[in-house]
Amino acid sequence: MRPGVRISELGPRTQQRSGGRTGKPFRTFFVLLCLLAVLSAVCFSKEEARNGAGEISRLLATVEGQDQHLHVRVAAAETLALAGAPAVGPLTQVILRNKDETVRNLAAYALGLIGPEAGDAVPFLVITFPQITLPRMRDSEGNPYVFKKIQLEAQETGRVRRRREPVVPETDRFLTGAYALTQITGDTVVVTREDWMKWWIARDSSAMMLLAATVEDARENTDVRMSAIEGLLVIQDPGMASTLAEALVEEDAQVREKAAWALGEMRDRRGVVSLVKALGDPEPAVRTRAAESLGKVGDPQAVGALIDLLWASEPSVEQMMPGESDVVEKAILALGEIADSNHVDLFIGLLADGHPTLRTAGAWVLGEIGQPYALEPLIGALKDEDPDVRYVAAWSLRKLKDPTAIVPLAYAVGDSDQYVQEEAHDALLELNDTTAVAPLIEVLEIGDSDARSKAAEILGEIGDPAAVEPLIRALGCGDSDVSAKAAQALGRIGSAAAVPALVKALRRSDSWTKEMAGRALVQVADSAAVDYLIAALVDDDPNFRRMLLHALWDITGKDFYDDPAAWRKWWDTDGKKAFADARQQE
Repeated sequence: MRPGVRISELGPRTQQRSGGRTGKPFRTFFVLLCLLAVLSAVCFSKEEARNGAGEISRLLATVEGQDQHLHVRVAAAETLALAGAPAVGPLTQVILRNKDETVRNLAAYALGLIGPEAGDAVPFLVITFPQITLPRMRDSEGNPYVFKKIQLEAQETGRVRRRREPVVPETDRFLTGAYALTQITGDTVVVTREDWMKWWIARDSSAMMLLAATVEDARENTDVRMSAIEGLLVIQDPGMASTLAEALVEEDAQVREKAAWALGEMRDRRGVVSLVKALGDPEPAVRTRAAESLGKVGDPQAVGALIDLLWASEPSVEQMMPGESDVVEKAILALGEIADSNHVDLFIGLLADGHPTLRTAGAWVLGEIGQPYALEPLIGALKDEDPDVRYVAAWSLRKLKDPTAIVPLAYAVGDSDQYVQEEAHDALLELNDTTAVAPLIEVLEIGDSDARSKAAEILGEIGDPAAVEPLIRALGCGDSDVSAKAAQALGRIGSAAAVPALVKALRRSDSWTKEMAGRALVQVADSAAVDYLIAALVDDDPNFRRMLLHALWDITGKDFYDDPAAWRKWWDTDGKKAFADARQQE
């Protein structure tokens, strides 16, 4: 037969010569051969399993063998379960020491099959498996969904049947961990790892010591040690601060980071000294977590160390090494959480420091503290050479909500940095005070495109008629963003004086300005506006007339189509009076 050609693709004669025997019998023989290979690798009686450690070691080697097919490894785990109590210790060591997810899943699965005899493994299963809640883990009867069929078979036959497909998820540690714990303890109510931890702690007075020993044992893999740190948080024992402090000087950076996180979650001031030392850790991730945790603890004695950390940083984000910007950000946020009114003078002083990061920190913390006498220094910071400092100063002034800052913020709308413009813009919208009108008009006339657009928007929100003429001039400029925002602002102010300019804007080539001008005319909705729109219907440009008609329909609710005479007749006879009466009733 030619390679790569199936018998079904050949002619009848070839199939006849084959005798029709290459289908089902051949596949059956192949499947039986595979099953025999699996069974020969792992299958022996329960009595043989209990005979000694040699067989258990051989099966563990199969479970841990990376070169073995998963089906074979699952069968080995199931056969290990037949050994009962003698296999519990070796399997427990596997879940503690082995770093391979699948191997640890298989070991937990075997412990679950052993059942109550594996009670000594419960603390280690609780420590090992992470805190994840999986709604799909249990069925409507409260049984682990993957293993329900296996449990029923075990109850009916007294043995575990071999399966073609493995039931152990390769990446779902919690699922197999929860299955094992449920099978060993008989408890079907506990779901999350935290719940299991509480369940264990309530029954075992040595839990604290075991968790601490696991954290300190450098032989354990990183995942297990970090999981034990999470377990210590559940206990909330005062003595755990010293264990976590010791973990902060471990060789494993991930363990150090986890310990720093846990000390922050404790919010216990006994951990402050250790966290301050961790600010000098060689790993940025550990320093970041230490700074964040100091903010959570909120002890003022950390202020100086956090400032020193910022002083040691690079002056700009572009110059920082990977991860350093996170350290700086968390340190600044931590200072904002820790500082109080007693630190105002310190942070006002930082606004004059030569290091831009410290000036940024000073502006941020002053906004968090919220003391009024920080107002003038923050206003001065709006002119800082560093855009980050100006941005944070605008943010802090926005938080203070003091009218004194309105004029400086209005000028900050014209800042060269987009983020400063936006923060000043938002602050002025919240303050909504006419004091800002004069400087905003100045920005509207001399600022860049973004600044002029933002100034027009704020003037529209303030609604002062003094801004109408400057906005009409801006409406006629060549910048479509500025003219559209000016049209929008004129509509919000609602002055009839803007109608001719708005009607003229309907002839603009840019669609956004035309749309905003049409909406503004509807917002003005003045008798003079309607009269002006009707008079303009005699224009020869059909597109322009269409824009006028849309505005008239929206304002009056009438539709006389493209007929200027009909519109004029209606308006002069009873339309004008009806419109005026309707406006008075609004």
